[in-house]
Order: sequence, then C-alpha cells, then structure tokens
Amino acid sequence: MTMNPPIMILMMITIMIAVQEVLVLLDLIQVLLIMVHHMKALQNMQKLLI
Repeated sequence: MTMNPPIMILMMITIMIAVQEVLVLLDLIQVLLIMVHHMKALQNMQKLLI
C-alpha cells in the first residue's frame, strides 16, 4: 500500500486533531461528573441542615 507524502501528512494532522477533540470531550465529561458529584454532595448537606 503506497501513499504519496502529502496524503500521509494530511492523515497525520487529521488523526492529531481527532485525538485532541477526544481529549477535550473527556475533559468535559470529567467536569460534568465532578459537577454532578458536587450537586449530590450539596443536596446531602442541605438534607443534613434541614
């Protein structure tokens, strides 16, 4: 399977961009999970206070 260099470079760039997007998505998911966890903790604290 022979490919000319420009296509190889384009594929490399595309893969790099895709990886970065996946990393950003993972970061967002982590932030969402942390927020949900904090919300639950806050609700539990409110229950204790009331």
